[in-house]
Amino acid sequence: SVLRNYRLAEDFRGKLRKRVGRDIIFIERNLNFLKPGGRMAIVLPQGRLNNKSDKYIRDFIMSRARILAVVSLHTNTFKPHSGTKTSVLFLQKWDEKLCPYKEDYPIFFATSRKPGKDNSGDYILKKNPDGSLVIDEYDHFVYDHDLDEVAEAFIKFAKKEKVSFWSN
Repeated sequence: SVLRNYRLAEDFRGKLRKRVGRDIIFIERNLNFLKPGGRMAIVLPQGRLNNKSDKYIRDFIMSRARILAVVSLHTNTFKPHSGTKTSVLFLQKWDEKLCPYKEDYPIFFATSRKPGKDNSGDYILKKNPDGSLVIDEYDHFVYDHDLDEVAEAFIKFAKKEKVSFWSN
């Protein structure tokens, strides 16, 4: 009875599917929570973005929101808890003023190659040329990852594309 509340629980004929992954319902539920023009980031198994059988999910997302970015995360990102290959999907819900609907638009794509963790899930810390650990201005160790560079590249992209929240 719960699945009747979700479009993603229906097949192409409008009949309820026998099984629906929680992550699929989670996508729809969170899109429903967004106000027009609202933004969200969601971590998904990479297969949801790549599998041919999940095209209906991608179509559903694109009908309700602009895909701003897809960032593929390293398999070690969530270790030791999970070794699932994941991506972060950044979306902005369509809105006449803040995010007018477009059929065709550029999407930012990036791949994280340095997760800040090793294969066991232990953190990898940045080191200075002399071998000492890098410490930030707050006296914290700095993890050896590349997500700051990915974020900077996205900001540059968003400004160039005049995305509503970075248009100047």
